[in-house]
Amino acid sequence: MTTAVVDEVAAEFFQRYNQAWAGRDADAIVALHTPDTVFTVAAFGIQAHGRDQLREALTGSFALWPDITFEEVRLYSTPALVVFESQAVGTLTAPLKLGDVTLEPNGKQERFACVDVIALEGGLIKRKDAYLDALGYAQRLRG
Repeated sequence: MTTAVVDEVAAEFFQRYNQAWAGRDADAIVALHTPDTVFTVAAFGIQAHGRDQLREALTGSFALWPDITFEEVRLYSTPALVVFESQAVGTLTAPLKLGDVTLEPNGKQERFACVDVIALEGGLIKRKDAYLDALGYAQRLRG
């Protein structure tokens, strides 16, 4: 793990956010977002606008990967921006559509690279865009 911290306040905030993710606590995660937040995971077709859609997206994600965790690789932060590189680790428990392809669960815990780009506003998350290695993940599931 490498941490390059520019802003301690943003880094501490992000640690609380990551703990909410580790606990799969949708309400705690949503509370750390602005009311008009935008949350995207393009590879999985997720684009949530506002806290209600975010909660729904989180609930769906936690149903697909009930054991999902994120192992930190690098963290960069400023007062307005956090970039978090991680390895997501989890077991897919239901079919997952990636465009025209449906991935079936294989019962194995898999890992894939992720990068989150998080814009902060007023001490909350205004926007979070998650980028991940969906192709590598799909190839391992089909293995």
